[in-house]
Amino acid sequence: MTDCTNCPALDEALHTVDELRATVELLSRRIEKLIVQCRHQGLILPDALDGDDLFSAIDLAAVLGVSRQRVYQWAQKPDFPPQIRRGRWSATQVIKWRNKRRKAE
Repeated sequence: MTDCTNCPALDEALHTVDELRATVELLSRRIEKLIVQCRHQGLILPDALDGDDLFSAIDLAAVLGVSRQRVYQWAQKPDFPPQIRRGRWSATQVIKWRNKRRKAE
């Protein structure tokens, strides 16, 4: 831990910090997995999403209640939101696009 041989309290505190960091990292990974599982089961409502959340076609299909193929068909339309990263769209932008489209129909 440290080079201080007379500092057992400091060593113990640093060890505790390392344990806490490892725990936070583990919990973060578990939360990410749970969020993806909830998306696939349609348990996360569109209005609960934050603007920075990027979804794959599978995740979008689960949230929107359509097939993955339908998402890809929509993605071919010129007014569909562009991909933020390869295979990832902003869920908020896609949901707004779909709501706007529904109102027009």
